[in-house]
Amino acid sequence: MHFKTYDAFSRLSLLQINKLTKFIHQYQLQNDFTEQGIRRSIEYAAKERPGFGGLIVTAEEGDEVIGAAVLNKTGFEGYLPENLVVSIAVHQNYKDDGVYRKIVDYVVNYCCGDIGVQLKETNPLVRFFKNQGFTNNYIQMNLKQ
Repeated sequence: MHFKTYDAFSRLSLLQINKLTKFIHQYQLQNDFTEQGIRRSIEYAAKERPGFGGLIVTAEEGDEVIGAAVLNKTGFEGYLPENLVVSIAVHQNYKDDGVYRKIVDYVVNYCCGDIGVQLKETNPLVRFFKNQGFTNNYIQMNLKQ
């Protein structure tokens, strides 16, 4: 397995954005995000949308994507995590092979600053992220308008 990293300097093609969007939508553990939302987070990370940018990481076997993570920079340095794991997904054939852990280890070593993740309480990844050293310091509540 090898990793590829994409950001504002190592851009993704439109075809790669489409493939990653579909991959993450298909393999995220709880279908939390729409394809449109996933695509926007990828575009933000790659600086295709205005903002602080971020990072897209793919785990690959040969030419096949078996896992992916999207992180967006928040601009909140000093008071909230500077990086937010927006989505992470692993192909169902590899979910028991430690790919989630390898992706998170890669991201932790690659990123500068604190890293946050937002999960629903019922998401099976809550325990995984706690085991990786993440803590739940905040309760986030959202108002839909």
